[in-house]
Amino acid sequence: MGRRLLRQLSDEMVYPENGHCVSAYAQLARRDELSIMSEVVDSLPVIKSKMQDPTLKYTLFVPTNEAIERLESWEGWEESKATLKEVFGSTRLVRAYMVSYHAVPNMTLTLEDLRNLDGDEAFLEDYLNNVMPLYVNVTDDDTRIVGLGSHASVVTPNIWACGAILHTIDHVLLPFDGDDELDPMQVELLYDATDALRQREGLPPLNRSDIDASDDPIEVVGAVNISEVPTEWTQAAYEYDAND
Repeated sequence: MGRRLLRQLSDEMVYPENGHCVSAYAQLARRDELSIMSEVVDSLPVIKSKMQDPTLKYTLFVPTNEAIERLESWEGWEESKATLKEVFGSTRLVRAYMVSYHAVPNMTLTLEDLRNLDGDEAFLEDYLNNVMPLYVNVTDDDTRIVGLGSHASVVTPNIWACGAILHTIDHVLLPFDGDDELDPMQVELLYDATDALRQREGLPPLNRSDIDASDDPIEVVGAVNISEVPTEWTQAAYEYDAND
């Protein structure tokens, strides 16, 4: 009983090391199953510095090595990656774009918090701030994080890191649709997510008939290009040369 309690506490507390708490970047770097994500962050100096900052508060969903390898083995990945690089002009910006979609600013949400989100609260505004927020879908035995083009289940929850908290996930969350064609379920989720955010901002609800009649639901709900609204995590990527 005592050993089990100690294991539970180690997941819920940030133990100081040399008088300092453990940063999110350090938590990535010390875990073998997150080594690929750690290498990705190493290539993004400003995001790395954010993850080393003990004062920042956020929730980060971290794809495991297996999750990233699963994405790379997807038959549509090479084409999608080439398209993203063409759009953004830089592999580094694509990486910043993808990583930012996995982080929720100003909130440290434990697994219990995620499972207790109710109604529109289940839509989480990520650092990317583009297209569709993340959606938390809970069942009895699963906590699933849903993006526009993919979903992932929480594998290891509650990895504390100073003011932040990390949860490992079994898939990479995609802020775009893989086949570039939203199915009815994706359209419904996009509609609900956008209306939830509009309600938070005191804006009137969307006109559902406009979405149903459109060939491009994303355009109707008002999604914008990431280059027009860079967040603090993605902004730094624009400093790099397009050929880097």
